[in-house]
Amino acid sequence: MHIHNVEIKNFRLLADVELALEEQTTVIVGRNNSGKTSLSEVMRRLLADGTATFQLEDFSSACYDGFCAALDARNANAEDNAVRALIPSIELRLTFQYDPTQPQLGPLGPFVIDLDAACTDALVVVRYELKDGQLARFFEDQPTTPLNDEARIAFFRSLRERIPSDFSVKIWAEDPNDPDNRRQIQPGVLRGLVKTGFINAQRGLDDVTSRESDVLAKTVESLFATASSPTADAADKQIAEALKGAVQDIQAQIDTNFSGQLKSLVPALQSFGYPGLGGQELQTETILDVRKLLSNFTKVRYAGDSGITLPESYNGLGARNLIFILLQLAGFYKAFRAEATEPGVHLIFIEEPEAHLHPQMQEVFIRQLTKIAQQLVASTVDKTPWPVQFVVSTHSSHVANEAGFESIRYFLGTAVPGAPTG
Repeated sequence: MHIHNVEIKNFRLLADVELALEEQTTVIVGRNNSGKTSLSEVMRRLLADGTATFQLEDFSSACYDGFCAALDARNANAEDNAVRALIPSIELRLTFQYDPTQPQLGPLGPFVIDLDAACTDALVVVRYELKDGQLARFFEDQPTTPLNDEARIAFFRSLRERIPSDFSVKIWAEDPNDPDNRRQIQPGVLRGLVKTGFINAQRGLDDVTSRESDVLAKTVESLFATASSPTADAADKQIAEALKGAVQDIQAQIDTNFSGQLKSLVPALQSFGYPGLGGQELQTETILDVRKLLSNFTKVRYAGDSGITLPESYNGLGARNLIFILLQLAGFYKAFRAEATEPGVHLIFIEEPEAHLHPQMQEVFIRQLTKIAQQLVASTVDKTPWPVQFVVSTHSSHVANEAGFESIRYFLGTAVPGAPTG
């Protein structure tokens, strides 16, 4: 199965957008402020976050008049359902394409609700909308007369405060042939169907004044965390346990030898009457945590001459960015394998992979992306398939040219009816 089509409404620059996705790699191109980042952000909020919340500013300005229309309808004593229908919502619709001859649909099963044997699509709707039973509260103490400019400003100021508390995410499966045929879905079921991953543009790789420059070491830490999970691959678990065992051996030596020496460095507080009658003597204890060692004290270095290793910041930014992306992809695959129940689709967004890369390397990267995924699968013992779909946003003509025309989606900003023009 794979995600065949995506529809987004009322999120930032994406007032009403429909996007077809390729089975393997889709490349998004377009000018700045055309909605490329909005695409990954709405996916992150609605698919990855446990309890997504949005602000008024997250709603497309093209839908603002909908709030005013809903207020007018409320003041005109319209039916609650009619008023609710006018209130804008942020909506994500995912159309999955699957093989109906497969005996088991796996995590897609709860979303297939149609009775058409010829239908090969399943539709998932994720909507951030006004909570049930909140209509009266949402419009409480709002103007009862048509809004002038001053009243409109006050109205939207109140909406800014009410939307985060009065709106919530609702998920359902929808019959592709009958919009009225729906089944309510819990968030955990959706996360079991779609797993997401995000690789943001690495613009700060050259910031050697910040500890965040050790981005590769931090990625290694996340790989260890995945390998330590109960459902991790057996080979990864073995490596993680070996690391823990090595640290435990060092811990035992510290407990028997080092602590006694360290104790002598503690000032003799007895001369000040401490601990006093019935008090407890101070003890020193050094505890090693393998996760903290990886996070704070592990450096990824490069081989140099005469046995001298070089810090990661000494390598070219392009090489560091490429290694970072490859480590992230490896981490995503290991995290996928560590899931107790394998998701049906792993959707990974890669933002501007061309950052710091030579033009030729940009072409190689996009050309080899699918092969990299295949190599990660081939490197495992059981060859667990990885149903991954990549969405790559780029400003690079080299990436776009090499990706092929059929995989390109061009984002072009256009005027939306109802949106402010000034």
